[in-house]
Amino acid sequence: MESERYYLDQSVLSAISEGSVKLGSIGDSYFVYSNEHYKEIHRGNASYILDALSYIKARKMIILSDENGNLNDDWKLFGYIDPQENYQYFINHWESNILADRLLKEMFCAAVGRDSLRDQFEDTTEKIVFSELGNNFDNVIKPEIKKLASEFSKTLPNEYKIESNRERLGVSKGGLKKFKKYKNPIPFIWRKLNSHYPSKNYSMDELFGFKASDFSEAFNPNLSTYLSILHCYGALNYIGFEPDDGVANPRRVSNNFSDASHVGLAAYCHRLYTCDERMATKAKAIYSYRNLACKVILVKKNGVN
Repeated sequence: MESERYYLDQSVLSAISEGSVKLGSIGDSYFVYSNEHYKEIHRGNASYILDALSYIKARKMIILSDENGNLNDDWKLFGYIDPQENYQYFINHWESNILADRLLKEMFCAAVGRDSLRDQFEDTTEKIVFSELGNNFDNVIKPEIKKLASEFSKTLPNEYKIESNRERLGVSKGGLKKFKKYKNPIPFIWRKLNSHYPSKNYSMDELFGFKASDFSEAFNPNLSTYLSILHCYGALNYIGFEPDDGVANPRRVSNNFSDASHVGLAAYCHRLYTCDERMATKAKAIYSYRNLACKVILVKKNGVN
């Protein structure tokens, strides 16, 4: 019988570090983390998380790729590796991709709408170039990136607000809260959307990322569980089902992307532990919709979980 895998998100590890959460014995099971934790540690300068990972002897899990570099549904769980050493190795090999990683998220943020979009997008790009990569960044590349950002922002209207789009879908602020009571709320949400704004262009599975459309196939040709969940989590955020804070805020989009990534990675485990109620609600909805076995544990502080 295989040992169970319990995935802890950053909120739980932070609570362990501050002493407000204690985890009970898990027997032969393993606590699990991923490279997404390392990205969050790097962004927030939160090295204390590494101590928490070491304290609970957590093991790192990764999703594997096929021969073409596309993520699939195979995964690997490593034996215990010192988190501090592995973190340094990861960062040394990841920093060259920081700019691309951040720019993609800024473009996603722009797509869901900001006030003064063009100025803010270009200003944010400027900050990324110097604060993330500093003098090590090739000055020849910088003008090309700014040009790309500028051209992208010009394709979007000046007033492209996420709330106005939710209103068009019939799910203005708080309009989906009532669906929390259902064990499998996504089909009910779909019926709500389709009754107000019917479309023959996509199905429920296409909208929520679990069936290839002409658009999604370009990004997720194999429809891996992980990438499909990223899509679904983003869709739920966009339409306003227990949305994360700052869905369209450049300062929050990286954190929200990490939350989606944790939910996607935990799908390959037996449990997901989080202190974030909104994230837990979306994770339960997604796992229920896809009949995934992962159980979501909403961790309470100042107690044994």
